[in-house]
Amino acid sequence: LLPPHFADLALVSGTAIVLLVAIATSKIKGVELVGKKALSLLSTLLLWFLVVAAFFDFFDFIVLTYSNTAGDVAAWDLLKGDNIWLTILHVGGYLAGFLILIRKSGRENTGKMATAAVVILIAVAAYRYSLVTTGLFVPLLPFLKGNLYLPSWSEIATSLGVISLACLCYLILIKKLP
Repeated sequence: LLPPHFADLALVSGTAIVLLVAIATSKIKGVELVGKKALSLLSTLLLWFLVVAAFFDFFDFIVLTYSNTAGDVAAWDLLKGDNIWLTILHVGGYLAGFLILIRKSGRENTGKMATAAVVILIAVAAYRYSLVTTGLFVPLLPFLKGNLYLPSWSEIATSLGVISLACLCYLILIKKLP
């Protein structure tokens, strides 16, 4: 179920980013660019996408728990062992975002919406990092030597540079465009 799971996570991430950008633009410009009703509907959509993602995760956890294949057992052991902090961040982020957005006040208050969006984005990032790095560990790929992946400083700097460039372009555009 990885392809539909990734598609749903793209919807979760995209909706959370659009929600954050809309709220940030309104705060920076001091003008309500998007109405409260639209933001509320967007946060409701984010909630439903998150519920679907949680369903896929629950199904994945069930498969990993009851599977007898060596790869699934090793992956589950890593998610419960060395990568438990990523699993906690992933599941805890989903739960926190859900608990914020399930209440009507969470879907009407822009501060709560922004908080939920940030927490959900961190949870999705933890899931994706865990998914990629778990497949690189020694028990799953025994023919590779010493394959614990940690990003180098140049990879981190490049990623931060791309994100910073996007933020800079965004800030320039909201100042120059009407």
